Amino acid sequence: MGKLYGAEGTARWIELRTARRFEEARAFSRTLLAEVAAARDLDPKELLAEAIRANYEAVFAAMPTPAWCTYGNVDARSSGRTTCPKACRWSTAASRRSTASGSGSSAAGSAAGAAAIRT
Repeated sequence: MGKLYGAEGTARWIELRTARRFEEARAFSRTLLAEVAAARDLDPKELLAEAIRANYEAVFAAMPTPAWCTYGNVDARSSGRTTCPKACRWSTAASRRSTASGSGSSAAGSAAGAAAIRT
C-alpha cells in the first residue's frame, strides 16, 4: 500500500482500520486508488493488478524452491498463479493435511497472504 498510496495515505488508512471505521477506510482507499490511477493515466483496476503482480513477483523470488503455496484471505488468485515460478505448487486441502501431519516443514514466505511450505 505504501508504494501506491504513499506514507501519509497509508498511515491514514491504517488509522481508520485500527479505529474499526471499515466503511470509511474502504471509501478512503477507493478515493486514493482513483487519484493515483488518474495521475498515472491508468484505470484503477489495472493499477491495482500491476501492484499485486509486482508484490507476488517479489514474494516468489524470495521463496525456496520447490515450494507449496496456500492462499490467504487477501490473495488475488489469478495474479498469484500467473506470476508463480514453475517450481511453486498450489496446495489442496489434502496436501495441506499431509504436510501438517509431518511430511513437510514450514517455511517463511508471506506477503499478500501467501505462505510457503517446503517439500
